[in-house]
Amino acid sequence: MSRSLHLEALDHAPAGAPGLHVAVVTSDMGAGLTALPEALGCGRVGGDRGVMKPITGCGANMAPRFLVRDGTSRNFTGNLAEVVGCMLDVGTSGCAYTHPLQAARVALTASAAPENVGFLRPDADLLVVFVGAEDDCSAAPNTSLFADRRTRDRPRLCVVP
Repeated sequence: MSRSLHLEALDHAPAGAPGLHVAVVTSDMGAGLTALPEALGCGRVGGDRGVMKPITGCGANMAPRFLVRDGTSRNFTGNLAEVVGCMLDVGTSGCAYTHPLQAARVALTASAAPENVGFLRPDADLLVVFVGAEDDCSAAPNTSLFADRRTRDRPRLCVVP
């Protein structure tokens, strides 16, 4: 996958470069209300909780927790595509049960992730991009859907291979 996501094309849009807010959220929402063995990476109940990642480096001043580029200001230096590509490098050490859909929903809900307030704008379009290698295990936080590798005999569980 091209890490630039072809963002440079936005700079040449017929109507000019659009104003943008760009954030990164991991798919780590933990394993429900249970902390599972550290080998699964699910030791923290709730995982990253849908909070936008405070990216350091990458040429960004991440206060707030997202990139801002509008017609008059921006909170990053350098090329947008390179900065976003750097932001996408979140590693692979989160909970083995990935929840990209739930993480996106929580990230965009102010009452669930107040750290993300200000990202959504009432007059803006929203584009959500998912980058991952596993199936989605999104579920309500109080579910009994999750199990570790030793409980494969239970039906309807989201089991890590």
